[in-house]
Amino acid sequence: MRGADGLGRVLRRSGVVLAGYLVYVGAVAGLPLEDRADELTQSPEARAGMSVWREQACVACHSVYGLGGHTGPDLTNVWSRMGEEYIRTVLRDGVRAMPSFALSEAEVRSLLALLAEADQTGVYPPPSNFAPVFGVDR
Repeated sequence: MRGADGLGRVLRRSGVVLAGYLVYVGAVAGLPLEDRADELTQSPEARAGMSVWREQACVACHSVYGLGGHTGPDLTNVWSRMGEEYIRTVLRDGVRAMPSFALSEAEVRSLLALLAEADQTGVYPPPSNFAPVFGVDR
């Protein structure tokens, strides 16, 4: 009898955790980035990249301009930090916690255009106003 009670508790807790995760993903997917995509992307290639971003639910883990998920890194300035070849490899093969999404070459190119444009138009995290006080060099 005790084993059945324990199993029931585990299943209830698992259900609560899964429900919480689904609420989180749903909330992150509705962040302003999706509503402002046309304002944030200028070139047709970057707009195509935003479509791939949406279809692949990249926002569930990543953010751009600080808007989106926070499981993975913010990708606003990944282009200047890591470079095109590294990003292309990660998009194609995955890395650590990020799986491979089997993207087509056209999808990879459009995501690269989106990330290159984000890198040119924004800085995240923004420079700190407290840098001199706290010794943060930004």
